[in-house]
Amino acid sequence: MLRTRDQYIKQQQLQLAIEVAQHLPLELQLLQSLVKASDHDSKAPLAAVQSQLVASHATLMDAASQEIDRQNWPTANHYLQLALLIKDDTKLQDSLALTQKRIKSELKLQESGNRSQREKLRISAVESLHDAIERGQLLEAQAILPQLIPWKDEPEEARLQNMLMRAVNVKVTQLSAQGQRMYTDGQLNSAIELWQQALALDPGNSSISDKLHRAELFKANYDKLRRP
Repeated sequence: MLRTRDQYIKQQQLQLAIEVAQHLPLELQLLQSLVKASDHDSKAPLAAVQSQLVASHATLMDAASQEIDRQNWPTANHYLQLALLIKDDTKLQDSLALTQKRIKSELKLQESGNRSQREKLRISAVESLHDAIERGQLLEAQAILPQLIPWKDEPEEARLQNMLMRAVNVKVTQLSAQGQRMYTDGQLNSAIELWQQALALDPGNSSISDKLHRAELFKANYDKLRRP
């Protein structure tokens, strides 16, 4: 319980120090201006504010030092910047330079890690796309393709995209022709199924869409006639 109480007191002291750093330096400047403009000596308020600022500066520097020990650089930098509002000194500048250097280093590491992760995702998507095309799973390949949009202008990705487009065009042409033969032979269900497959690969193909619509309409009318 005592430890919890001490932690609570430290948190409250730190919060107070933050508020002091944000407001009292301006108040001190105002009081100094008033004292200079006044005929009578009124240093008591100045002393009180200055005492508060000294205590807050020490609290913020101590908090920053603890965060530096934990290697929590952004938080340490925040406390140091607040301490700088109160008073600038060599120790503060050295600590500030250290935290900002560490922050930059961590950002570089993070960016490097992000690039590495992006490259892994790219390689995985390329391999999956190539495998799907090789297996003739063109719908699967089309679903994978958007993953490569960030690299669409890269040579390998462009080559795979062209490969997929050619494979889709060949497959759609085959399905369309097979569907037409089935339709001519009176096998409406097979024709409809083949044209549906073709349209799934090439949704914007108006020619196949028209054929499918006519076949489905013909089948619906034919089924009506067959009903008793």
